[in-house]
Amino acid sequence: MQQTNVLSGIREAHEQVQRNEQEVARRVAAARELGLSWSAIGSELGVSKQAAWERFGKNDPHPNRGQPPEEN
Repeated sequence: MQQTNVLSGIREAHEQVQRNEQEVARRVAAARELGLSWSAIGSELGVSKQAAWERFGKNDPHPNRGQPPEEN
């Protein structure tokens, strides 16, 4: 395999990861718009509700977005 192909493959894989991350963020925002809890979102991501909130909470459309999750 040539170096150019390997480097090109790295760039393409990285771009795909970035697109996937953006899609996850959009879907998390949509879930929050529907009122789904951080517990439910975290469960789908395989992380705790706190970890989900820490990763995506800054874009939370709900007014309490600055607070760590309690029940939501």
